Amino acid sequence: LYILHSNIGHAVGQVATGFGERPLEVYPRPLTRVLLFVLPVAATAWYPASLLLGKLEGPFAATYPLVVAAFARMTLWIFRRGMRRYESAMG
Repeated sequence: LYILHSNIGHAVGQVATGFGERPLEVYPRPLTRVLLFVLPVAATAWYPASLLLGKLEGPFAATYPLVVAAFARMTLWIFRRGMRRYESAMG
């Protein structure tokens, strides 16, 4: 909503989809951290699958949903601010 006449949203969606298709273990550790905490792509497939398969233990398994909830709240706030600035596509 902030960037008009741009394909940046589409590009970010494509990147997120591409990274989300593979297990996080194939990426370098710094990129894994980015995908877990900055752009939580791992929340869509990796975390639920790892939790169901019993690969997650300890505090990370309990606290990661809180990180994702905080990210969701932040994006909702940004979306609402953008909607206030939005003007009709036709005028």
